[in-house]
Amino acid sequence: MNLSPRPRTALRATLSLLGLGFASHALAACGASRNARIQYMHPTPLSRWGNRLRVEPFNGDASGGITRRVEQVVRQSGAFHMVTDGAQMAVVGDVLEDSATPDELRSHPHTCTRDIPTVRTRQVPVVVAGLNPRVELRTEQVTEMVPQPYPCTLLSRTVDARFVLRVRINARTRPIHVVFDRRFELADRVETQGLAGSDHGDRPPPPIDGDALMQRLRDEAVRRFAQEALPTMNAVDVELADCSDSRCDQAYSLVRAGDLAGAERLYNVVVDQTQSVQTPEGRRRLAAALFNRGVVRGYSNQLAEGIEDVRLAIATDSTRTAWQARLTALQELQAEIESSRFRGETTTGARPPR
Repeated sequence: MNLSPRPRTALRATLSLLGLGFASHALAACGASRNARIQYMHPTPLSRWGNRLRVEPFNGDASGGITRRVEQVVRQSGAFHMVTDGAQMAVVGDVLEDSATPDELRSHPHTCTRDIPTVRTRQVPVVVAGLNPRVELRTEQVTEMVPQPYPCTLLSRTVDARFVLRVRINARTRPIHVVFDRRFELADRVETQGLAGSDHGDRPPPPIDGDALMQRLRDEAVRRFAQEALPTMNAVDVELADCSDSRCDQAYSLVRAGDLAGAERLYNVVVDQTQSVQTPEGRRRLAAALFNRGVVRGYSNQLAEGIEDVRLAIATDSTRTAWQARLTALQELQAEIESSRFRGETTTGARPPR
């Protein structure tokens, strides 16, 4: 049979894809690792006090830049509704220090080096030909460049910066309850160097952008506030189970790609089709699919359903003792979310203290 170049190319591509598929399935069958990293969000304990929040102008923030930046990170977190009236919590703050020193120029004794040509002698072996060849040592002079130290001056320019921010969050309970109170103190020093009195390379120390240095400290203070007060992303490494089904292999790839909803749909199909199989192998496959679906659900805001799946998986295949640790981790996350759930204790009739 003669094949034109295009059908041959298509045939090779098809065979290549089939080979990859068979290799992937064989790798899975041999117990290859099914480790995946899943990102999920930790709730903020502040949600316990409500979800309507306002940020009031900070004391000492003449330009309003810190207030606006704090309001921005709170809004971006999506954890609260930003309101002007009827707030259940108010963010208040004080910029206690926000300053950078002027450039300070200093000079320090320093040692530079220069290369000096130096004449030196050395013994060189020379072969003397003749009836009785021999080796003689002859003295010769060579010129070498030798490093020589000499005094010069090191120049330095420094700027010291310091930023101190205190942030409080008041729940508008009766009486007012301070639910968050942190002080963020940051300091930094930038130094640049130059040289004077050298044979070459004299240069003044480069200038320092004090405004940029201060802005970095302000941004870092706001970042630390967000890290402590707002929901945070975390990542967990999980070992998914092998359910001996190509759809589980596809779901595993989706989990690794971050598509937990797509993976759950495939696990649903596997669970539905293996629930009625009562053989030991069928029970093992069902338990694996239940465990995988439980992990996916648990880390995609379906904790109750995910915990129930993992419980059923453990009951179906009691030999998988490592699954208990994942069940405990999901239960701890559920308790964390429950402790941050708003129960309606706050009122909106009072104003927080300044």
